[in-house]
Amino acid sequence: MHVFLVFCLNFNPSLFPNIHPGIVGGGLCGCSTAYFLRKLMGSNVSITLFERSGRIGGRVRAEQVGDRLYETGGTIFLSSQKYINSFVDEFGLEKVNHSMGPRGLAFYDGHQHLSYTTLRKPSFISKLKFLFLYKRDFFKFKQHTRKTAETFAK
Repeated sequence: MHVFLVFCLNFNPSLFPNIHPGIVGGGLCGCSTAYFLRKLMGSNVSITLFERSGRIGGRVRAEQVGDRLYETGGTIFLSSQKYINSFVDEFGLEKVNHSMGPRGLAFYDGHQHLSYTTLRKPSFISKLKFLFLYKRDFFKFKQHTRKTAETFAK
């Protein structure tokens, strides 16, 4: 990563006239890559973006319901995410702060008692219930949520 940053800081677009990079994926990363390439190289680069789904934006979506437009994906980010915040500022988007408030997040199985909540650390009994209900998925769940949280925080 460091070598790439040094390359970008010392980059001279005139050394690479008429390059034509291809970017695979039109989600946030692919679109960001295209954006930064264009910003770095100006008109010296002809960018082709390949997207399987036929639409750009990845998880960012909006759905029309009646006369209202609702965002349905990619709407949450952390204040520590530098690039997302720079895009929000650069494009004049509105930031709305949300807190979980007193309710937090919880897992139910539809009709049974609460099996897991973010409001407090799970009790030994809650862990046993979760383990009994979901067997080895309990361990997969813990591992998945840890990995998801670590990835999301980057």
